[in-house]
Parts: sequence; structure tokens; C-alpha cells
Amino acid sequence: MNEVTSIVKLLVIDAVLVLICVVILMALSMIKKATYAVYKRNLLSYFANPVGYIFLCAFVATCSAAAFVGLGSTNEFFVTNLANLDLLNGYIQWILLLFIPTITMSLWAEERRLGTDELLLTIPASDWDIVLGKYLASAAIFGISLLVSQISNFVVLALLAKGDVDIGLFVTTYCGYFMMGLAMISLGMVVSFLTKNLAIGFILGVLANVPLVFSHDFSFAEQSFDFFRGVVSLRSFVFFALVIGLGLYLSVVLIGRRHWYGGKDGESKVGHYLFRAIALVMTVVCLSMFFSKNVSMRYDTTTEQISSLSQKTVQLVRDVDDEKVVVVEAFISQDIPEDYAQTKSDLITKLNEFNAKGGNRLQVRIFDNLEPFSDEAERANEQYGIKAVPVTVTERGAMKSEEIFLGAAFTCGLEKVVVPFFDRGIPVEYELIRSIATVSGEQRKKLGIVNTGARLYGGFDMQTMGQTPKQLIVEELEKQYEVVQVDAGSRIEEELDVMLVVQPSSLNQMQLDNVTEAIRKGIPTAIFEDPAPVMIQAVGTSQPNPPRGGGGMFGGGGPPEPKADYQKLFATLGIEMYGRNDMGQYSADVIWQNYNPYKKAQGLPQMSAEWVFISPDNVDADQPFNPDSPVVSGLNQLLLLYPGAIKNLEANGLEFTPLAQTGKQMGVINFQDLSSARDPIELEFLRKSRTSPEVVATLAAWIKAKDYKPITDQTDESATAADKEGTADAAAKSSTPENNINVIFVADIDLMGSDFLRIRAQPDMGGEIKWQFDNVTFVLNVIDALAGDDRFIAIRKRQTRHSTLKLVEEKTAAASEAADDEKAKFEKEFKGLETQAKNKQQEAMKELNDTIADINKKLQSPDMDEATSRAVMQELQGKMAQLGMKQQIEQRKLDIELEKLQRDRDGKLAKIKRDLDKEVEGVQNVYKSLAVFIPIWPPLILGAVVFFRRWMLERGTITDARRR
Repeated sequence: MNEVTSIVKLLVIDAVLVLICVVILMALSMIKKATYAVYKRNLLSYFANPVGYIFLCAFVATCSAAAFVGLGSTNEFFVTNLANLDLLNGYIQWILLLFIPTITMSLWAEERRLGTDELLLTIPASDWDIVLGKYLASAAIFGISLLVSQISNFVVLALLAKGDVDIGLFVTTYCGYFMMGLAMISLGMVVSFLTKNLAIGFILGVLANVPLVFSHDFSFAEQSFDFFRGVVSLRSFVFFALVIGLGLYLSVVLIGRRHWYGGKDGESKVGHYLFRAIALVMTVVCLSMFFSKNVSMRYDTTTEQISSLSQKTVQLVRDVDDEKVVVVEAFISQDIPEDYAQTKSDLITKLNEFNAKGGNRLQVRIFDNLEPFSDEAERANEQYGIKAVPVTVTERGAMKSEEIFLGAAFTCGLEKVVVPFFDRGIPVEYELIRSIATVSGEQRKKLGIVNTGARLYGGFDMQTMGQTPKQLIVEELEKQYEVVQVDAGSRIEEELDVMLVVQPSSLNQMQLDNVTEAIRKGIPTAIFEDPAPVMIQAVGTSQPNPPRGGGGMFGGGGPPEPKADYQKLFATLGIEMYGRNDMGQYSADVIWQNYNPYKKAQGLPQMSAEWVFISPDNVDADQPFNPDSPVVSGLNQLLLLYPGAIKNLEANGLEFTPLAQTGKQMGVINFQDLSSARDPIELEFLRKSRTSPEVVATLAAWIKAKDYKPITDQTDESATAADKEGTADAAAKSSTPENNINVIFVADIDLMGSDFLRIRAQPDMGGEIKWQFDNVTFVLNVIDALAGDDRFIAIRKRQTRHSTLKLVEEKTAAASEAADDEKAKFEKEFKGLETQAKNKQQEAMKELNDTIADINKKLQSPDMDEATSRAVMQELQGKMAQLGMKQQIEQRKLDIELEKLQRDRDGKLAKIKRDLDKEVEGVQNVYKSLAVFIPIWPPLILGAVVFFRRWMLERGTITDARRR
């Protein structure tokens, strides 16, 4: 049904455009009768000839083959898996370079060959009327061909995408084809006036357009790029309008060359018209350059606005100092695997948008046809350290490795920032604007990371006697902030814009008091506290600190450093964590929830209900993310591993704003119970043994003093007071309030683990499971919001959604699921046969083992004499030797049988894979055939109708006596 709806929408748009053209032609027929007469004569004569329909069939079939099959016999369309015409965009100017001259070659050459040119020149019409009429006829012929191609290609795309086609992008792309064709027609008309030979007219038509096909900045493809990305830009329209105007003017000059020689005064005007033509060409070039560099009026027609920058990004670009020039060089491989096709498309699209919006501030250079050993590839490596990165991708069920370039370098004066590789999950727009803002010399804010037991900076772990790596989240923060380590062993006097404290419960009392004092003074602080860390090495909230010196594998070391009374910190913030006091000892609770959006992951052994997913898709969650908070609004999903939760104690003077909450199907389990559970059954019993204390649990909240004032404001007030009183005491009197709190508290630390940054970069690290966590975005948003830096929050959350080939995906998924079922079936059969073989071996050995057991009993008999004992002992040794040989024989039999079973299993699995590949390839081949054969039928049917009517009319004018 979606397919029909989308096709109807396109037909309505086409009908409106055709109606507009009809109205224009009706007006032309009344205002410019001679022009309309020439237009009508040329149009009808073209389609009255069989060549017209052959051209139409060949054109639409070639366009469809280029769009869905590839003229190089490739499978690129299905590899990229995008429901657009990117493949055709790369071929269209070459297709038009061959087909447009077949229209223009006869415009004037045929008139001269038949001798009708003089007739045209003597009718009561100006040269402009004749040229315009012929041009409009050629444009109409091309427009009809393009319309048939458009409808045919859209039908195929709509079927493949199940109606989810970006109509705005599709229509705008064809608008680009139309503008390109109109420009080529105008230039082809010019050379048509130079000869009366059709073949020469065709060759000259090709040569006239070759310069604008091969040129770099002013090529047809370059100027059509905006259209191909769904953007209607004034610069592109101006370029094509200028080329069209130039071609029409030169055609008028050439058609009027009979007036060049002689005249009333007998003077030649060849030089005059030549000078005017050269001046006009120079004017066209200059105007094109001016509009290209200085006019950025553009409109994104795509449904998801995938080809435009956010308003915040545009503002940040405009904020770059006019005296600075940021040079962006992108190095992108020509051939990109399917998994990176969308990233490449986004990168090229965004870079062109930056180029359009940046004006003289940005110079963008894109090298998107990079080969591994090209000069540009060597320069990228030597100058910026950008290398081809090996990536492992899955295509048609097979894993393979490829090396691709997908990096960019940003330079401004002596400053340089390099993004060596754009991974699939990293928001392209965010990475680009952050790099531009950094390299343009903007002052970074200072982030202080307090040294705690979580050790985000890594170091030597005395417990494991190994090196703990630096957490990737720190490297991510260093791209934007001036990050410093903060030792809480003394008062925190350093001027910080924001502070990060991970697992403050691991601090001693003096350290925690210093952190609390800094929070009271008004330093915005992000606190992450976890009752059961599993991804980041740290002790849980209610666990004791490890022994000082580690104790490690060699023992020794001092006793554990006593933990501070972290409940005082919680009380200062007006909160408490879920937990209970057992004999005066606090024990933290872990939250569990019955919600998992990943069906394929539910069977993973490490996954449990304590993997808490926060998502708007959870129907049991009333408000999983606070829609009014910029920190979490618009997020898709968070995953917290064994998190805690917090309660609002409604302390006076504090505002408690929940940011993330669970659904209603949740509960708590004590950390000690969780640690002592022996099996899943006992764990499930412990989960159900305690009812949830709340309907939902708050996992993250923003806690702020109601009269909170940023530190900068207080500093300004203090300085003013000091100036007034003239003493240092005045500054002390106007010091910060006692509780100037601005804290975001998150009851989990694992969500910032390095694995989540790796998953963000490559969402399919889980194999067939496509993770969609926004953990990294959430952590960065928390820091930005507290630091008062809202430049990147909205940009970071912005995600690009492309239309994909859903039908192929569903067919492939269904075939893959069936293949998985077959694999599971064969694996089960294999295990059963393996068990049978092992049981058979055990039965064969049982008899010998029983005999040996009987002999041992005889040896233990007290009535046995020495001679009998020796005989029995010899018998036992013989049986033991026989048992050893039997074991070797049976083991060999077992190995042979298992090897045979494994070969059978591997053969069956290989056959399943081959069948899956054949089924997927079969689906692709069906639609390749449809793509080629659907477009040719409309013109063939139309041609048959026209020729049948013509035959009937001719038949009616011939007498019966003359018919054979």
C-alpha cells in the first residue's frame, strides 16, 4: 500500500508540472505564434519518425540500467543499499553527452539538407522566434524522455523500498538532470547551425559539451551536485541559466550570419559579433564564479533534511573569525563497502553544505575517488597521517576485510586537527563542526576529572598486576575541553568550568569533603556513582576499598583505605540511593527491569534483567527521557549495566529534575544477594523477593540550587564589590553562597565505558545485532550542559536517516533467519550424534571396566593365597593392557566418526550459505530485470499506437484497387 501511495504522490507532482508547462505553451501560442508554430512542427516531426521512439526506448533503458545495474556490470546499487539514484548520478552526464546530440544534430542541419531553412528565414518571425521555438521543441522531447525515465525508475525504487522513497530527493535529482540536459541542448543547437551533415552535427554536439563535462569547478556534474543531494540552490540555477542563455544567444547570432557581411555601408560585422560572443562567455564565467562563492540561497527538499546543516551548525560556522580561513581536505576511497556507504554519502553531503555556508571562512576540498597508491593518498599519509584503514564488513553473509580512506584534515594557520577515520556510528556533522571550531582557535573550557578509584586515566593495577588502559571517554572529552586531573587530597582551588567525579564513594573522608566543598561553592559537577561496576574497574558503592599496595599475586600491602561517609554527599544533594542498612552497614541496591529491545540478544549468556535499557519504545515507561531537558531529549536509547537509582528527599532550596527513568516492570536486588546467587533460578527468586519501592526508578537527575548562580557571575559581583570598598575583605564578604549546587547525578558508571565508544563507532560489533546506544552522546551532553556549552548538544543528537531497500532487506533477513534455523537444527543433530558416539564408546569400555573391577575385588579377598594372587595380578595387568588398547581403538573410532559428522555438518552449513546467497542474488536479479524492461514498454506502446493510427490514416487515403 505504501508503494501505491508514493507512486500516486509522484504522479500528482508530475501532473502539476505538466499542467504548468501546458499553461506556458498556451500563453506562448497566443503571444508568440511563430515560436509556437516552430515548436509544434519540430516536436511532431520528431515523434512522427521511428527514430524518435528508438531514442526514447534507448534513453530510458540506459538510465535504468545505469541506476540499478551499473554500466560496468557491478552490483554497487544493492551493495550500497540506499533507495536513491546515486549510481545514476555518476553516469548521467556521460549518458546525456551521447543522447542530447541525437536531438540537436537535426535542429538546423536537417533544415539545410532539405532546403527548408530559407523558408523558415522568410516567415514573418524574428531570429529569436525561430531559435526559441526549436529550443523549446528539443526541451520538450528531452523532457518527455526524462518523464518516462523518472516514472519507471521511481516504480522500481518504490517496490524495492516498500514505498519509503524520499520523493523530494528523487524529484530534485531529476530536476538536476533536466537542467543539465537543457544546458547541453543549448550548446548543441549552436554547432547544429554550422553544418548540414547529421553525422558531423552529432560529433560537433558532443565536442561542444565536452569542456563542461571534463572541467572541474564548472562541470555539469559539479554544478548538479546540489540537485543530486536534494538541495535546490540558486548558484546551480544561475549556472545553468547562464549556459542556456549563452547557447541561445550564440544560436541567434549564427542564424543571423547572413547579415554579417555587407549591409548599407558595406562593412563586415564578424569582428563585432565575435567580440560580443567572447565578452558574453567571460561574463557567464564571472557571474558563475560570483554566485558560486558568494550566494548560499538553498533549500533542502529531502524528507529527513539529510542534505542540510542544523541552524546551530550554521551559526557556529558564521561565528568563525572572518580573518581566519579554515581549510578542510577530505580523503575518501572511490569504492566503499555497503556498511560505510551511508557514512560516505553523509560526509560528502555535509562537506558541500559547509562549503556553501562557510563563504570565505571555509575552503573545502574533497578527494572522493582515492586509490590506495595515488599521489593524493600518499600526501594524505605524509602530511596528515591519514591512512587506508582495514575494516571488516559482512556482505551477503560473508565476512571480508577491505582497506578504505574515510578521513579529513582541518587546518587554520599553524593549527591542525585530523580525523583519521569516520566510523559508521559517529555523527558526521558533529565531528566536522567540532573540528572546525577547535582548529579556528576558539578558547576551550576547562574540565577537571577528579582522581578516584575508577581511574579513568588508567595506570598500574596492583590487584591484577597489569596496566589499566585510559578510558576512551577521556580522549573524547579532550577533543573539546582542556582536561586536567584534579587531586582531591587538598582543597580544589583551580578554576574549573565543570568537574567530573566518577565513583566518589571510593574517596577517603578528606577527599570527599574537598569535593563536596567545591560543589557547594558552585562548580558544576557531573557525578557518576555505581553500586556494581562491571565494565570500568572500580569497587561498588557499598564494597570496601581494595588493600593499599594491592595485595596482588604476591600478597602484602597495607589494609584498605577507609571509605568516606558518602551518605553525607548524598544528603548535601538532597538525595539517597536505593539500598538498606544491615546491622548499621549500608548495602546498595541494583535495579533490574523486564525490558530488552534486542530479541536476538536475549539469549546471550552475559545478558540479564540488570541490563537496564532506557528507551521511548518501552511501552511501560511513562517518561523514560525528560522531554524538556536538552541533555536527554531526542535520545533513542541508553544501556546501564547493573545500575543503582536515586530518590528525591525534597530538600529545601534544591530543584530535583529527573532525566532518565525506568519503566514500571522493574525492581531492585541487593548487591550482596546479587553477588551470592548461585544460579539463574535463585537469582530470579531473589529479584522477586523484594517488591519495588517505587513505580519507576530515577537513574539520572539534575540537582540545582533554586538560586544557583554561575561562578562567572559571582566573580563579577565580587570584583565590583572589591572595587567599591577597596579592600580584599570585600571580596570575602561577597563570596559564593553556602549551597550553590549544580550537579547531574547518574547512578551508573559503566555507561561511559570504552566498549560503548567502540560500539558507537561500529554499531554492528554484536554481529547480527545492531546496537543503538546513545550512551556516549548522553555523557557528553551532561558535561556540556553543566559547562554551559550548548554548541554541540543538539548537533550531537542529530541523526541522519536514509531510505533503504527494505524489500531486499526483508527478503535477506527472512532467508538469513531460515538459514539460522537450519544451522541450529544441524547443530542440534550434530550434538545428538556426537553424544550417541560418545555413549557408544562408553558402552564398549564398560565391559572391560566391569571385568577389571571384579579382578580388583578378588585381589582384596583375605582368603587368596600368594600363587593365586600372582595369577590374578597377571590377569589384571593383561586386562589393563587390553583396556588401554581398547581405549585407543575406541577413541580412534570416535575421532573418525566425529570428523565425519563435522564434515557432514560443515557441508550442510556451506550449502545453506550458498542457498542464501543464491536467494539474495535471485531477488536482486529480478529487480535488475524489472529496472531494465519496465522503462522500455511505455515508449514502445506509445510508438505502436502512433504508427497504428498513422497506418490507419494512410490506409483510408488509398483506393482499394491500389492496395495489395
